[in-house]
Amino acid sequence: MVSLDLVIATYNRPEFIALTLNSIAQASIPADLKLRVVVADNNSSSRNQAANKAALAKYASLDSIYLLESCQGKSWALNTALSHCQAEYVAFIDDDGYRF
Repeated sequence: MVSLDLVIATYNRPEFIALTLNSIAQASIPADLKLRVVVADNNSSSRNQAANKAALAKYASLDSIYLLESCQGKSWALNTALSHCQAEYVAFIDDDGYRF
């Protein structure tokens, strides 16, 4: 079994996170891959934080975690996500790359 943490940094784009999560949920995941989605919210507005959390709840079939990084900047969000990664491998995608 191979484990992969898929990191998605986001900022005030809950509609894109929802589309990205939908795409991941519809993807064919190999049986020998343990996938976990790590959403690193880079200090979005409180309304968008709630929307991001709701999107994760909608795709509860995905093993996922939501992290909030209050320091502005994508590098802060990615480093926060990395500090929570536990998988053998880590991959990064942008929340606007939902068409894969």
